[in-house]
Amino acid sequence: MEDEEQQPKKRSFRQSFRQTKKADSNGAEGHFSGLGAKLMGKMGWKKGEGLGASGDGIAAPIEVKLRNTKGGVGAVSELSEQQKKEARRRAKKDAEERGEVYVDSSEEERQRRKRRKVGGGIGTGTSTPSSTPRPKKTIYDLKAAGFEVPRQLQNIVDATGTQVKTSSLSLRGEQPIFQTSLAGKVQRELAAFADAAEAVESDAQNIDLETDRLEAELRALERDVAELADIRSRIEELPSMEWPELVEGLKNLRKAYPSRNFEKEAIAAIRPIFERRIVGWDPAADTLGDLAKSLEDLSMVESSSGNSTIPSRDVGRVVLAPIHPRNEQISRRSTTPYETLMLSWFSHLQTSMVHSFQPDSPSASSFLRAIDTWFPVLPAFIKTRISKQIKLRCSAVIDSMNVRKAIKHRETPLPQWIFDFLPYYPDIFAACKGKLRTVLDIWPIHRGVIPGIQLWKKAFPGPVDQMLVKHLLPRLAEHLRSLEIDPADQKLDVVSAVMAWKPVLSSHVIAELLHSAFFPNFYSVLHSWSSYAEAQYAEIGTWVQWWKDETLGEYIAPLESDWIQAYNLINAALDLVDLNGGSDNDTTMEDLPLPNVEPERVAPTPHTPPPQRPRKPEPAPQEAEDVSFKDYVDSWCAEQDLLLMPLRKKDETTGMALFRIAASAVGAGGVVVHFQGDNVFAQNKKDKSVWDPVGLDDELVKRAEGR
Repeated sequence: MEDEEQQPKKRSFRQSFRQTKKADSNGAEGHFSGLGAKLMGKMGWKKGEGLGASGDGIAAPIEVKLRNTKGGVGAVSELSEQQKKEARRRAKKDAEERGEVYVDSSEEERQRRKRRKVGGGIGTGTSTPSSTPRPKKTIYDLKAAGFEVPRQLQNIVDATGTQVKTSSLSLRGEQPIFQTSLAGKVQRELAAFADAAEAVESDAQNIDLETDRLEAELRALERDVAELADIRSRIEELPSMEWPELVEGLKNLRKAYPSRNFEKEAIAAIRPIFERRIVGWDPAADTLGDLAKSLEDLSMVESSSGNSTIPSRDVGRVVLAPIHPRNEQISRRSTTPYETLMLSWFSHLQTSMVHSFQPDSPSASSFLRAIDTWFPVLPAFIKTRISKQIKLRCSAVIDSMNVRKAIKHRETPLPQWIFDFLPYYPDIFAACKGKLRTVLDIWPIHRGVIPGIQLWKKAFPGPVDQMLVKHLLPRLAEHLRSLEIDPADQKLDVVSAVMAWKPVLSSHVIAELLHSAFFPNFYSVLHSWSSYAEAQYAEIGTWVQWWKDETLGEYIAPLESDWIQAYNLINAALDLVDLNGGSDNDTTMEDLPLPNVEPERVAPTPHTPPPQRPRKPEPAPQEAEDVSFKDYVDSWCAEQDLLLMPLRKKDETTGMALFRIAASAVGAGGVVVHFQGDNVFAQNKKDKSVWDPVGLDDELVKRAEGR
């Protein structure tokens, strides 16, 4: 029999020589067949074991698992089925050599699934609960429920379970069939009939509740019908009313029904009167303030709770739509009825602006009053259109201005009407900047302050201040340098023209302007007069005091160092006169030094801290004189039982070293002084920035002792 099985079978033309691989055979076993398997068998290899003498090699040929196109590492499982089987085989072999029982992880998972299946999903949260068995009823239950079971059905209906009654057994003792197809059908129909009867009985118990519910719905419908009838009667009365009664009727309607939407009805009632009022409307003559005020009042009508607000984008929606939440954004492409009404108003306003609106004309204020009156009830996009129209017209007027011609004809070069349009055209200064620059460059300085420049500085403080420093201040300095100082007949028209800018320029800027442009010429005249052989120094002192107190009296503190140099020049001239009294002295009045003025000290730009004046280097002989005079003051203080103590700081204005003269040993109280030449200057008690010249007398002793 085995020989017959080993004999090759005959093949017909219907059969293929290519044998189909069995479904349960894998690729590895297919390779170990044929001549190669026979040769390996002769060398001691056994099927199912690894290669090599000890069987440690692989038991199946290597397989390569390809990735998909453009697939990276990790896109697919890198281990092939052959590698997984080889790893399990070696692990099992190692466990057997160690005397352990090898349990495959896949086998553990299969056992775990089997236990879960046997357990029926008990203890898990994902199992589907079985349906509740339908309760079975007996004939007695049906009769108790009020049903009459036909006699024909009583013999075949047995709903007591699997127990068989003896009455149902035949005389031969055979087990009857439990249910026939007809009996099952009848039983199912009877059960369905019983369920329907129970539902009817349950509904009968809820008849009262359902009746109450329907009655409540009926009452609500009747209430709605009554409300609609009242609303209809109110709305039908609106067209026949005048404007005040119409507004009051809309308020009452909203107050009576705050949750309903009457937008279309309200606009339909308002529109006829509104259109009649704005036909031929002239904003310059009539602002129609009563219409705007009424619409504004209607837009503020809210629910009685007072917690709702109309969104800003829906301002002027009258009694119209229900109140929206604060943060709700309504996205729509078409306009609302109220916005359509306001568009008709804007078309009339735009027509009037085209024909009779000029920003620089007196009628422009009337247009602005009309726009201001209606602005609170306008939608946002209409406000934008109005601002755009105003911007275009103001820009056109500003571009057509000729400031040179206005200055020539002594007219106001700076327009004042632009301040009225600032709420609608905030960037109007950018359009006027070039005109203001031209005015500052060509304005005649002798005519004083430019009319209206104070308002411009108040409206645009930062940019105007910068332009004043950059364009006007150099021209003021040049004008002040042209001042002719004549002690015999002094004319102050140049100084008055510069001082007229005090309301516009700060005191610090004016002081810096006088320091750089006035004092060089003043020192030159004072030096020439003091060098004159027959000079009367009492008159010179009076003249300097007149300039200091009367002409420039408002700037004594900022210009204190300049006045000190003037007095030092007079003292130096007096010293030369005393020296020239000796017979062996060759010094002349030509040796009188001229005070130096710092040419680089200029006014700082606005909104920046002023730079400190650099300290002038003092000549060595003067320093030696100061030191000797300081020693003299120190010896005088010792005679008066006073202490002269250095404070190790300098005055911010003059840059001189400060000292304290006090009677206390700890240096408390006393008076703060500094020295210049042979003069002592004490700090004023009320104004710390003022230094008064004092002498070494009893008055200084009293101040040092705090009396």
